[in-house]
Amino acid sequence: MVGRTFFVRRLRAIRVATGFYESSFFAEMAGISAERYRQIECGEVEIGLDELASLAAITGCSIDWLVTGRVPQGGVAPQS
Repeated sequence: MVGRTFFVRRLRAIRVATGFYESSFFAEMAGISAERYRQIECGEVEIGLDELASLAAITGCSIDWLVTGRVPQGGVAPQS
């Protein structure tokens, strides 16, 4: 559960840092329903791999950073 808590914090922080202040618009851009995204961001459900890949593509973050908080080798940590 601790890992999920940090994941949702990173997800929320990077959503806002990339200018998506409305989670529903962010969800729409990722092809996720607003309700499903709300559940993901609140930590109520686990995110699917396709959803994770879409969110990584939109934010420009690596999947590894979103999931673990680790910066990929040679990468730069997102600023939140």
